Amino acid sequence: MVEPERVLHSVMVIAFERKGKIDPSLKIIKAVQAELNLGEDEKRDALEHIEKFRGDGDWSGKKDAILSVAISRINEAIDDELISNSSIIDAITKLINVTLDEQKPSDDPLAAFEDDDEEIPDTSLKFGLEEKWEAAVISIVVAAVLDALDGRVARLLRGTSKFGAELDSLSDFIAFGVAPALLLFLWTMKDAGPIGWVPVLLFSVCCALRLARFNTNLDGPEPPSWARNYFIGVPAPAGGGLVLLPLIVSFQLDTEIVRMPSLVGVIIIVVSCLLISRLPTYSFKKFRMPHRYILLTMLSIGIMAALTVSTPWLTLTIMIILYIVTLLFSPHSFKKLEREASAKVSEDKNTEGDKTDNKSKEGQKKENKNPTEKK
Repeated sequence: MVEPERVLHSVMVIAFERKGKIDPSLKIIKAVQAELNLGEDEKRDALEHIEKFRGDGDWSGKKDAILSVAISRINEAIDDELISNSSIIDAITKLINVTLDEQKPSDDPLAAFEDDDEEIPDTSLKFGLEEKWEAAVISIVVAAVLDALDGRVARLLRGTSKFGAELDSLSDFIAFGVAPALLLFLWTMKDAGPIGWVPVLLFSVCCALRLARFNTNLDGPEPPSWARNYFIGVPAPAGGGLVLLPLIVSFQLDTEIVRMPSLVGVIIIVVSCLLISRLPTYSFKKFRMPHRYILLTMLSIGIMAALTVSTPWLTLTIMIILYIVTLLFSPHSFKKLEREASAKVSEDKNTEGDKTDNKSKEGQKKENKNPTEKK
């Protein structure tokens, strides 16, 4: 009896040749995978093998032999009733017939499991459903860059409004509160069973509370000038980046440790708590670089840009780790400025009190100098 893993591999080979490219999101592949009770690891192994040996589609000159072996395995699996679903058998049979030129190509068997709906636009959620993890993370990074620019553009165009602020928070919630959570669930947390939803939903709820608190503070009293360089709690874009760190690390390290649901779940919970915490964190929106550090800063930006082009995931990992390091220093810096501001206020009050006392003493001296005028 043929092994289920080899059957899935064979179906993928035939489907990719019919499609004309490697596309692991084909629904016929997912249907066969479910029928054979195979997990993502088996699918990933088959995909890696195909990507390694398929080349540009000629299979190193052995295409006919490869297809022949694949068809033989599929037929054997159907005969042995490894695949018993009639719809899947019909689709696979048509797929084999097309491959053997026994049926008109216009009758596409790959369409048997495809929806007739309009194509979904490319978003991080769509990429996640298709298991295109790198493209999904890139979409969120692009959203973070646009989020950093939208406020500045609105102020330059003098188009700021309360409605715009609310809309910005809504888009932040979707881009940094919903999308990362669902990506992590599809990537690994679903393997934890029903409990895998708990940290995922917690993160989304905490992100919503973080943004609600931020919007409420907009209508409150103006913070002192020294406090404008700080956020209270980790902002939503940074939270989205922190929670995606295991996924980003997995692009560089071929290890299952970073994909463990228990580890990822703990990271999600910790970041969720940071979102709604009262921890002062640096805000780089109004950060001004001292003049003596401008050259060093420009050099650092140039190096980071070069690293981003050559090793984007390593660079992104380093940036996230550096941000984590700033979380260790920002509370101390905030408290220091707060103490200095309080000391200055106390000093000003003492100075005003001294001025008042001096005026009183001067008045008493004048009265003592002219006692006859009173009489």
